[in-house]
Amino acid sequence: MKQANDIASHQPYDNSICEYLVMLKEACAAYGTVTNIECKFILNTLKNIALNNGIPGAAGSANDKAGIGGDVKNIDIECTKIIANSVATSETLYSQIASDGFAGELMSMASDHLLGKYCVNLSGDLSENYRCIVRNKNQIAWWDYNYSTSGIISLRCPKNNINGGIMKMKGNIEGNATHFYLSKCKRN
Repeated sequence: MKQANDIASHQPYDNSICEYLVMLKEACAAYGTVTNIECKFILNTLKNIALNNGIPGAAGSANDKAGIGGDVKNIDIECTKIIANSVATSETLYSQIASDGFAGELMSMASDHLLGKYCVNLSGDLSENYRCIVRNKNQIAWWDYNYSTSGIISLRCPKNNINGGIMKMKGNIEGNATHFYLSKCKRN
């Protein structure tokens, strides 16, 4: 029993490259939303955060996962930052990109590619039907209800963290409870 409890209990990972890539993808979705409502202040703030933190962090993590270090890693991070800054600060290109969401879609596509390359991804539909019967001391049902849930589960972990044992994964479940039904019951 102790061995089973030891296997089942664990601390979640800190954010891995997989989580940063998912955050980038969500930021791209937010970028698309922001450009649709044309909020320049938020857009510039997100751009500055991405250029100063997100891009160098993602490049550094990708280099770490690829086994690239030292000066080559630092040069790659700086070149990536320079390219990203030059693209983001080119006003005509920037306005063109912002008008049709091309950059956000391109970054989302790139993050999907990197997520598949560096991470194990498990996802799928999830649904369940529940029934709850509450009885009084005479075992007569006084409350009986059913409901269904439906959602999507998404789990991920870095490929290099699989060592033949348990795969510690992070992820999320998104969904709703649906189809509520309350039965008539006796009140005795």
